[in-house]
Amino acid sequence: MSDLVFIDNSKAISELLVGLQQLEHRIEVLESDNLLLSRENASLRERLSKYENPKNSRNSSIPPSKDENRPRNTLLPNLVAFPKK
Repeated sequence: MSDLVFIDNSKAISELLVGLQQLEHRIEVLESDNLLLSRENASLRERLSKYENPKNSRNSSIPPSKDENRPRNTLLPNLVAFPKK
């Protein structure tokens, strides 16, 4: 009878070890995915911060010449700029 119990225990232990290896592999995959998603999240948050309450020359001390958010004055191709006298 003790031999039968030993065989059952050995089989159970083997099954548990296989399950443990599968779970360890799954943890590695999830940790890798988590790292990638954390980096993507940080990158997206950085990009988003440029659009949430952007500082510009109207609401900060940034001079207009250094203002990255100011609208650019562009002439239409058909118009010719005349020099001021």
